[in-house]
Amino acid sequence: MHLYIRAPMFTAGGKEVLDQRISAFYEWLKSKLRFLKSEFSIDYIQAKTIVPTLEIELSGDVRVIFPKTYEHLVPKGLCVRLELLAILDEIDHRDLERRSDSYFIQIDGSGAFNYDSIIPILEKLGHQNPVVLGVRDPQSSWGMGPGRKEIELFEKFLLEQKYSEQITTRLRVTELPDAQAGCWGIHLGRLKELPLTARKYGLEFDLIASALAAGLPISFVNVTLAAVRTASAFTPRDSLDKMKFIRHKLGYSVDEIVQLLDEYLRKYAERILSPEYVTSIRDQASRRRISEFDAQVITMPPRDR
Repeated sequence: MHLYIRAPMFTAGGKEVLDQRISAFYEWLKSKLRFLKSEFSIDYIQAKTIVPTLEIELSGDVRVIFPKTYEHLVPKGLCVRLELLAILDEIDHRDLERRSDSYFIQIDGSGAFNYDSIIPILEKLGHQNPVVLGVRDPQSSWGMGPGRKEIELFEKFLLEQKYSEQITTRLRVTELPDAQAGCWGIHLGRLKELPLTARKYGLEFDLIASALAAGLPISFVNVTLAAVRTASAFTPRDSLDKMKFIRHKLGYSVDEIVQLLDEYLRKYAERILSPEYVTSIRDQASRRRISEFDAQVITMPPRDR
């Protein structure tokens, strides 16, 4: 087995906190490296952090220079997708057939998860389980600020509506246990079936939606949130940008999103979405209708007098 582990570092705590998180990851790796190699018969392991404020050599032939200030960092989705491309390039340079025995695990390096959560992901990964997603404790806040869990639950509902048949027949559940935990693994040989295009924080949503659309087997394992977590760089604006990506990914119109929102609010009255978020979703639909109406008026031929 060849294993690649990446821990993207997206923390709003500044350089000091960032240095602490980087140190914590490599301390964990040092303490577990011998165990990982022996327990899982790993022939080759490459594990490192992704810090989108540095110059990073992705492979021997590929180098990416990120902005030097955290305020202008490259988004998470793009960073991880660049890493995946570079890893495939490295594998193919040595022997393309190695893809069939190569695996990738991502764990958010902002301190959201205990790094030992990598182990249950690795235990499940294999040819029969090419996509393994972490599941956070449903009774917890999922390690998020106020309101974010409720938004992710709504986003999960959109997935369940789009792929209800695949979820019930292939996964044999009526509701996904989780969909966007930042701890997951994939078989790199199946990456060709996963058209990942998320630029920002929609990467995990992108992954599960792509796997469902492709009919790939998906497994779920419990992962553990860290006892002490650092602040996230995620902002309320990111939720709205993410919704635009979700709408595009699932092929919903803005009006369909509003209809599904109304259905969700009726079905799950106890899950309180913030009024600002709900209003923003409805406003997107209103602005789209106005824009479409204006376009029709502009293109309307003049009446004969």
